[in-house]
Amino acid sequence: MLGAEAGGGSAASTSRATPDGGAPVAQRTALDLTGVQWAGVEWTALRWRPAAGERLRVTLGAGAGAAAYRLRQWGAFVDAERRVAYEDDFRSRGRGAVAYAQAAVAVPVRRWLAVQGDVRRQAGSAPMTDDFAGFDRLDLGGTRLGVGVTVRPGR
Repeated sequence: MLGAEAGGGSAASTSRATPDGGAPVAQRTALDLTGVQWAGVEWTALRWRPAAGERLRVTLGAGAGAAAYRLRQWGAFVDAERRVAYEDDFRSRGRGAVAYAQAAVAVPVRRWLAVQGDVRRQAGSAPMTDDFAGFDRLDLGGTRLGVGVTVRPGR
């Protein structure tokens, strides 16, 4: 198996520290995982084939790859020592190794068409750079749930 993926998201947050006599300050954080390339193996663990034909296929897989990330945090922040608010735009980008394990279930609808659901658990990390240099590594792990359709032309 070979594959490539990309994704991202952003979230708003409020600083736990507030400036002296001021209201809470807010920032946004965005993380984009781009160029997640992986290679792995799949093993069909179970095929349920009653007399009427194949009804269910369970596949297990594992592999490794590399992920590139871009992290950005911008907005208002609080200098904890001086208790003053300031505006800034922090960034980091880099690459890290990832490993994954997955399980998928496919239910054939026709000989050439199946509905599939899968779950993948990914683990990995990457060094922080630029404005976040010196921070702990960025966790690139997570769990992904997917639902899709598999089409096999010529079957």
